[in-house]
Amino acid sequence: MMTKQNLLVAFVLAYLSNSANAYTFTSNSLIGPTDPTYEGQPIEVRDCELTIGGQHAFQSLQVTGTGKVTVLAAHSDADRQVNLTVTGDVLVDADASITVSALGYQAASGPGAGAAGAGGGHGGVGGMPYNPYGTSAGGLAYGDPLAPTAFGSGGSNGYNAGGGWGGGAIRLIIGGTLTVNGSVAANGGNGQLNMQGGSAGGGSGGSVYLTTETLAGNGVISANGGASPGDGGAGGAGGRIAVYTGVNQFSGTLSARGGSGAVYGSGGAGSVYTRISSQTGRLVVDNANVLRGAATPIGSPAAFDVTLANGATAYPTSALVINSLTVSSNATLTTLPTQPRIDLTVQAGVLIEATGRIDASGMGFAAATGPGAGSGGGGGGHGGEGGRVSGVPEGSGAYDSILTPAEAGSGGGNAYASEGGAGGGLIRMVVGETLQVDGQIAANGANAITGPSGGGGGGGGLHLTVGVLSGSGSITANGGSSVGQGYGYGGGGGGGRIAIYAATRTHSGTLSAFPGTGQAGPGGAGTLFLKLDAQAVGDLRVDSNNTAGAFTPLSSPEACRVVVANRASVYPLAALAFSSLQLTGNSQLTHLSGQSNLALTVQDDLVVDAGSAITVNGKGYGSAAGPGAGGAGGGGGGHGGPGGSVINGAIGGTVNDSASEPVLWGSGGGVGHASAGGTGGGAVRLIVGGNFVLNGELTADGIAGGVNGGGGAGGSIWVTANALAGAGNVRASGSASVNAGGGGGGRIMLAVDRRSGFIGTATASGGTGLGAGEAGTVQQVPRTMPVLGMTRGGGAMEFNWSGVDGLIYQLQSSQTLEAGSWLDEGEPRIGSGAPLSQSLPIGSDAIRFYRLKVSN
Repeated sequence: MMTKQNLLVAFVLAYLSNSANAYTFTSNSLIGPTDPTYEGQPIEVRDCELTIGGQHAFQSLQVTGTGKVTVLAAHSDADRQVNLTVTGDVLVDADASITVSALGYQAASGPGAGAAGAGGGHGGVGGMPYNPYGTSAGGLAYGDPLAPTAFGSGGSNGYNAGGGWGGGAIRLIIGGTLTVNGSVAANGGNGQLNMQGGSAGGGSGGSVYLTTETLAGNGVISANGGASPGDGGAGGAGGRIAVYTGVNQFSGTLSARGGSGAVYGSGGAGSVYTRISSQTGRLVVDNANVLRGAATPIGSPAAFDVTLANGATAYPTSALVINSLTVSSNATLTTLPTQPRIDLTVQAGVLIEATGRIDASGMGFAAATGPGAGSGGGGGGHGGEGGRVSGVPEGSGAYDSILTPAEAGSGGGNAYASEGGAGGGLIRMVVGETLQVDGQIAANGANAITGPSGGGGGGGGLHLTVGVLSGSGSITANGGSSVGQGYGYGGGGGGGRIAIYAATRTHSGTLSAFPGTGQAGPGGAGTLFLKLDAQAVGDLRVDSNNTAGAFTPLSSPEACRVVVANRASVYPLAALAFSSLQLTGNSQLTHLSGQSNLALTVQDDLVVDAGSAITVNGKGYGSAAGPGAGGAGGGGGGHGGPGGSVINGAIGGTVNDSASEPVLWGSGGGVGHASAGGTGGGAVRLIVGGNFVLNGELTADGIAGGVNGGGGAGGSIWVTANALAGAGNVRASGSASVNAGGGGGGRIMLAVDRRSGFIGTATASGGTGLGAGEAGTVQQVPRTMPVLGMTRGGGAMEFNWSGVDGLIYQLQSSQTLEAGSWLDEGEPRIGSGAPLSQSLPIGSDAIRFYRLKVSN
């Protein structure tokens, strides 16, 4: 028989034994918020459910077999968290769990509660359901990605169906190793399904916040959004996970994906942040390929690495400063129409994989708004003008900087119940190391909303400053198109603006700021500027993608190599100065009607390929205007030659301007019976430091008016170049008239040192008519006239000068300086680059003048 003393000893031994081993729970139990029994003790939960309220501290925790640690469901917020500090290790077995899933905010409650079937928001935005009576926005995002403690919000209720609850919150501070072979979960609950097959919104994922010395295991740590299984509902957003560990040996899954919507919108991905010891942290936004997912807002409270993956769509809440960025597996970094700018600074590198995108397309100015807004169905402008419709003048709609784009694209115009497309947004990126683009960077304008006549949106802006630009993907700021097929049609959006600065470029993919198409008129090409650190000057390309459309204005804030290509049409905003210029692919350089002269200085070579042109035809004085305006009744306009007169008394316009330095426009023809006179040609001044290779055309022709109006006179062409080559045409001819006087020819001056095989033509003919206009003037002289030196001795005059290769020099003399009095002295001399000389005997004349006549 045991004495009382023996019983006491047995009790004490039993207590000590229990202290030395874990408290083992084998049946469902509760540790209340104020229960201190287990503080500082090792705990095991085996094949049962342990409900914990409030904050507690254990020596260790093991959840084994089918054990489950969860929280109180109906107490205060502080009680509804797993909030544990464990000085030793924590183990969660393969079939065990620590879970607060669907134990956060109730249906339709919380800071991210949605409305009318929408999913709850938290780490991402809740899914937006279909609503035939209006838009039901998904629940908003909230919470701290680096220290998440918030509950997930409830999905909204549907018709006879309750929304899913949000996930709760888990906070574990572990001094040893956290081994998760089972699950640590704060998932949102699914929306309910009603009898008609409709459903409510899913709840958003909650929070999992882990601090541990070592993370190990192969299980699942999750804060996923709840699904909406039926028609009419949407999925909840993913929650937030943050893991801080000294050593990471975890091979399992970290997941904060959005919940799916069975028919309509799914929730946006949440955030997963991990930081190992003192290394740079990593923020992952991964939606596990859930289709139609909403977006996830991201900020940069720290300069962490960012990965967007598996269908996630993220947008910055402000300017981002991060360490690195990876966009992969159909993920997208985008922006919002209410904040149309992505401003991204990346200290290390950026990788955009083949199916990844940084995309601000259609996120610029809304339809019919912006500095280059389209009107009446016209396209929105930006780098190029929007496509014009009837009544919209040329020269409208383009804006912003070629070198530092800082504006979004403008919206296309609305017309005939058709809405124009929004412009492209703005993307600014500074990347310290490599920007590898195998996918897309895009700021394209949106197409017009389906309908008969809306205009396409203008392309947006891209300003990229990088170390190395590599990859094989596309970088675009194209204009949107007008796709309507009804009455009126619309115009295409103008191309946007791209400026790229890089130390090195190995990128082999597409770079484009093409215009959008439209049946009323395509837009104008945008601008693409690229400068490498080792280059003294950058490269500017204006490319219309073989679509002849609206104009692109050009300025020259700095000298650069310029290519105008593939049917692009450009005009100067002011006098232009380029390092070099090539017009190719049926492109043209012009000036607008009524604009000042086309003045262009090219330091090196100017090349105009066959099919392309520098042309100011009909850009001069209008009907009956100008210093050589044709007389009333249909006299032809005059310039280098007089305009044609007719027998009815209509007098042709008079000769004007300088033959050696022509700068005036051609004058307009006179008004005839019920007919306007023709318009004169404009004026071109070219200064080319290198070679001018002309295989296309350089023209300043007048154009005809009405059948009884006088023809417009040819304009002015003044070229100064080192050499002229090619087989093209230089022309400043007057226009013909049907029943009145033709326009007089214009004036052409070619100050060219060498004609290096030029086999083209230079003409300034008068236009035909009842009275023909007379020819204008065509002169060619050396770029720099030679200085004629002269010495006298021994009864002879010795003349010497420098001879330019290929030019012919004829020494002439005159006693009176009158026209027709000049006589050739000796044979002509052909220049070869060496000094030339000629000796003449001194005659008996008291006075004699000498000059050099220079020709080809």
